[in-house]
Amino acid sequence: MIPIEKPLTIDEYEFGSIRIGGSDHDGDVIIRGTDITRWWREKGHLLQAADIRSMVESSPEVIVVGTGYHGAVKIAEDALSLCREKGIELITRPTTEAVEIYNRLVEEEDRIVFAALHLTC
Repeated sequence: MIPIEKPLTIDEYEFGSIRIGGSDHDGDVIIRGTDITRWWREKGHLLQAADIRSMVESSPEVIVVGTGYHGAVKIAEDALSLCREKGIELITRPTTEAVEIYNRLVEEEDRIVFAALHLTC
């Protein structure tokens, strides 16, 4: 049997920085299993379908969005619709809460969970 790598968990988050699997990051990130990439949104504090399309195309069961320390990122209807159409649960919370939810889902549930995290605002 081929071992499956365990998804990364978030070690620590504070305004403007995050440690994921022992690696420090100071910009918004996307976590897909064991892969971490920078996250850019077309309109900064508005999450649109285009901003998560590549995540959706990878068919996760859940996408956890951290909307910022103070929750400044708003979710556009087209992003909500895209996830509904694909049967993906979209959880949006201020990033401190999103980190806790993501870690709990990754550690306790047998589902494919991705995260998109805004680290400031």
